[in-house]
Amino acid sequence: MLDEFNNIPDTLIELEKLNNHAVAVGILEDDFLMMIAQVNNDGTVIHAKGDGYLMIPVKDNGEVVSFVRKKSVTIPARHFLERTLSNFSRTRQDYVEARIPELLDGTTTAMAILDGLGQLTVTQMRTEIQEFKKPKNAPLTIHNKGKDDPLVDTGKLGDSIAYKIIGADD
Repeated sequence: MLDEFNNIPDTLIELEKLNNHAVAVGILEDDFLMMIAQVNNDGTVIHAKGDGYLMIPVKDNGEVVSFVRKKSVTIPARHFLERTLSNFSRTRQDYVEARIPELLDGTTTAMAILDGLGQLTVTQMRTEIQEFKKPKNAPLTIHNKGKDDPLVDTGKLGDSIAYKIIGADD
């Protein structure tokens, strides 16, 4: 009769799962958006090919009205990935710590904890993208977008943030 209250074997299995899995968060599916995220996160300089020029559109009410010719443009680093990890690390740690008693008493599973952690981190990264303000956009970018919101134009970057649980065998 006492064995029906012995959660230790199941708890050990769940703790093993928790230790052998991780949560990956970011742009996970779209190669083009992965590149956009990386360029915005790390920064880069884009050079015109050969002796040519980059043709940067100038918009008025969303319509291209002319072009600016440039040999190169600098996209500054906007470390939203690292900032998400550092700015919210305590919140994520608190979340997992708060769920451990539920794991120990058998009312949750390792995968449920990891799923919640993934959802929490996606929300945190989207918040970081929305609230990111420095470095500011270039004046032409502000003109074209109609706002100075460095990581938001259409919202597709933030909307594309997702998570997946990966294990030792993935």
